[in-house]
Amino acid sequence: MSPKFSAAPEVLIIVSQGRTIGSTLKFDFSDLSLTEKKLKLIAFGINTIICDTIDENTLRWFVNRGVQVINNVTGEAIESFKNYMIGQQDIELKAQPKLEQPGGT
Repeated sequence: MSPKFSAAPEVLIIVSQGRTIGSTLKFDFSDLSLTEKKLKLIAFGINTIICDTIDENTLRWFVNRGVQVINNVTGEAIESFKNYMIGQQDIELKAQPKLEQPGGT
């Protein structure tokens, strides 16, 4: 994904079996609206999204459909995926934004 999910002109789908990459598919999403991108990814049957920035509404939309979203990850897509799969801690994570809790300070 591009740094910002909603502006991503393309998506890389990685098909894996265990910790092994089976195949990769790159799709052009440049002409799709955000809604079309979301529906297309669900239609592909994805179960995890690894990206940099994703808005909270889109994140919740995917989570409500059973998709795990790992955001604030930067770097090359394949390397980030490999690091995720083997559980390494060297994925370059950005600082998590602090969200104000309802009724909290």
